[in-house]
Amino acid sequence: MNLLDQALSSLPNFQRFENQFTPRLFTSSHSSQRVTRIEAGSLTSADFTIVTAEGDKVTLSANSIQGVLFQQYTAQGGAAGLPIQVRAEEFSAFSTSEFQISVEGELSEQEVADIERFLVATKNIVSSL
Repeated sequence: MNLLDQALSSLPNFQRFENQFTPRLFTSSHSSQRVTRIEAGSLTSADFTIVTAEGDKVTLSANSIQGVLFQQYTAQGGAAGLPIQVRAEEFSAFSTSEFQISVEGELSEQEVADIERFLVATKNIVSSL
């Protein structure tokens, strides 16, 4: 299962079309069905590592996943002698983000304060872009 499928299946109300329709409903010898599925997604990851003067290592990691899915189901045929046409469409989009900090070593209070100032300055720069 690829990363996009994992993210889509983690959505609480996500269901795939192939589980929602049963082809056996259409008994006419002239029945037809078509499922179209288009999905796109992206994963962006970034890591930034700071090494302090005392040799401690602080790594900042950020991950972001975005995706869209479009599905369309069309069918026509007959059941119980009556003609039937069915069409269903679904569009979904999602986005998730994750931020993580890992520290190797023991940071002094001054190092923590310096890193916090750096993060605030970096946030201000990025926000102004």
